[in-house]
This record gives sequence, C-alpha cells and structure tokens, in this order.
Amino acid sequence: MKKFICYSPGKEQFDSAGKSLGIGNDRAICYAPAVGQRRLYRSSYPVRQKGLKLKTFKTESIAQSHCDDTNQAHNDDFRPLEIEI
Repeated sequence: MKKFICYSPGKEQFDSAGKSLGIGNDRAICYAPAVGQRRLYRSSYPVRQKGLKLKTFKTESIAQSHCDDTNQAHNDDFRPLEIEI
C-alpha cells in the first residue's frame, strides 16, 4: 500500500565560523503515540528514536499541506515523498 510522508533531504551544515560540518541527516515528520498525532516532531529518517512513529498520509495533497505548514513555521524544505508500506 502506498502512503505519503513529509521528507527533507540532508543538507550541508556549518559551524559558527562558516566551516562545513558535512551533510546532515535526512529528516521526516514523526509523532509520539503516547502523546498523540497532533503533536509533530522533525526527526531523522529512517526513524531511529524509540517512541516515535512516521506520520503517514493517504494522499499527496494532504501531505503537501502538512509540509507547507511545517516549512512556513520552521523555514524548512519538507516535501511529500511516496513510500510503500
């Protein structure tokens, strides 16, 4: 079954002096089942942190809406990505 996630590819990171620290991790939008799906977190992809689950969406348009909200709030670059579950 195909689903969509909000995904952000890793990008180059810099220290305060402008020196490159290398490429960061890919990230995705996740949630903690203990807290609920309304509280979202930006975490590494694939999800490695215990207690977090990948937030999936049925359609690309719903995923795009959540990606846009996250990008606006955090000045980020999330985009919908189709995955097979």
